[in-house]
Amino acid sequence: MKIVVVGLGGIGSHLVEPLYRYLLSLGKEECEKFEISFVDGDKYEQGNAGRQTFAESLIGMNKAKAQEMIFNSRFSEGLVKVYGIEEYVGEENVKYIIPEGSIVFSCVDNHTCRRILSQHCQSLNDVILISGGNELYDGNVQTFFRKEGKNMNKTIEERHPEIGTTEDGDRAKMSCEELAQIPGGGQVIITNFAVSSLMLNMFYSYLSQVEGIHNVIETFFDVRGNKFRSVIS
Repeated sequence: MKIVVVGLGGIGSHLVEPLYRYLLSLGKEECEKFEISFVDGDKYEQGNAGRQTFAESLIGMNKAKAQEMIFNSRFSEGLVKVYGIEEYVGEENVKYIIPEGSIVFSCVDNHTCRRILSQHCQSLNDVILISGGNELYDGNVQTFFRKEGKNMNKTIEERHPEIGTTEDGDRAKMSCEELAQIPGGGQVIITNFAVSSLMLNMFYSYLSQVEGIHNVIETFFDVRGNKFRSVIS
């Protein structure tokens, strides 16, 4: 089973290790059924250190390739194959990055990429899209299920029309100069952890075949008030 983690920034960087360790906890026979692709065209910078864990020696290295190296070194038994894809997801490469039957973790920070991922997933017969995002203190996690060519719930654009209309750039088509001008925005590590935790919880519930999990289409949270609210279809 193919797992694709798109974006290894504030959310994705906190998701990948517990995701990998959870797969290992399933036992050798089960975890060998999975492989993971880390996808990101960005490189580590000193400014990332406040919210992401990485060695200083990795500064300047592509995030996806660095994570592939780290995981293949740390978990040398190789029970779950890990691959790094040094690209931003865009309209031209999404088809080969996300194949049929994938479980997709969307950890990106712009609506254009969210829309590209969502629209591609709607073209597949079987796919699960778990999409997370946050502002400074709050955020949400949305889940889209498609099975045997049918949508099991609403798309993320139907629930959030701004994802379908906002044009903040296809990063796969941007020049290095254009990418350098994109602001990072205010972020709090606690909020990033909250998003990644909820995404992993949805993945766990799906693998555990929790009854009615397809009906939990979105969860909102606010870390300042310690508030969480799920929307049921």
